Amino acid sequence: MQASQMQFSQVINAGNANQHCHIPKYQRPYSWAQENWDKIFSDIQDNGAGHFIGSIICMFDASTAQPSTDKINEIIDGQQRMTTLSLLLAAVHCRMQKIINDSISVWDQNDVDDHKNTQRNIANQLVRKLKQNDN
Repeated sequence: MQASQMQFSQVINAGNANQHCHIPKYQRPYSWAQENWDKIFSDIQDNGAGHFIGSIICMFDASTAQPSTDKINEIIDGQQRMTTLSLLLAAVHCRMQKIINDSISVWDQNDVDDHKNTQRNIANQLVRKLKQNDN
């Protein structure tokens, strides 16, 4: 097993549609509350891009991988952080839709397209699109 340092954006945007993270069933349920959210959001706001916000440890078991199947990285540690940041991105996605809807009449088409592309990129990072042969 090899460890590597990656930013959160790299973890959720692996650049390969066949690679994604799963939270194994043996992990405890999501339990963070307002106090935890405030701490991580303050930490992000108070520091620059690339600031270390804690470890997220993922494991890929190559011995069980099948050819032509998705590479699934199981989150071993950091699932509370990963889930919270994913929920934040989901909220940003929803807020962007409202901004687009409220501003569509005053923006030029390039602005609308830019915002829709950003929103689509966020959605693609959060949701794995199923292929035709997936069950």
